[in-house]
Amino acid sequence: VGCELGKSSLAGSSFCSVCSSGKYAASVGSVSCSDCATGKYLVDSGTVATAHDNVSDCVDCSIGTYAGAVGTTSCSICSSGKYTSSLGTASCSNCATGKYLVDSGTVATAHDDVGDCVDCEAGKSSIIGASSCVECVSGKYASAIIEALTCKACAAGQYNSNSGSASIVDCISCDSGKYSELAGSSSCIACSSGEVDTNDHTSCACKPGYLQNKGLVGKIM
Repeated sequence: VGCELGKSSLAGSSFCSVCSSGKYAASVGSVSCSDCATGKYLVDSGTVATAHDNVSDCVDCSIGTYAGAVGTTSCSICSSGKYTSSLGTASCSNCATGKYLVDSGTVATAHDDVGDCVDCEAGKSSIIGASSCVECVSGKYASAIIEALTCKACAAGQYNSNSGSASIVDCISCDSGKYSELAGSSSCIACSSGEVDTNDHTSCACKPGYLQNKGLVGKIM
């Protein structure tokens, strides 16, 4: 006689066993139990056959949780920087760049909606799936949420020596006699003796009466 629903028996065995947790047998005479699919779980650990006799005994993971493997007994809460707003998911979605989610898999309701991903503050940015935002480095700024996807670089001819800057006004033009050739500079470089900075402070040029030769500046005699 074949095994009843919810049980299985190996060939040659004289008895049937209730399927273990995470498995079911929906056919009479099963020689093995089937795994619940990813995104689902089944708790009973082989004590009640009727808890394993149909694929519907495999329960969808609740929102905020997931099951990435087949045949699982429970679902896991999404980790920091991730969420899932659907039932029965095999994986969690990453929070977008410019957002973050702190909770490290302790409370499912902290991961059950895309709205759980919080915007970075001005002056900070984040990568995809972040648990926190990082201050803009010196030479850069983020003045609004839309710009927190990446920090913007101060223009060439300017500098910003502070980290975490939240406004373009923190980008300051180089002082007279100094320049910054590259965008995103944290400081300006002094022109050599016999040079002056250009109007946009992005380079230096010889003073009147001076000549540059092989990188050296000297006064014309």
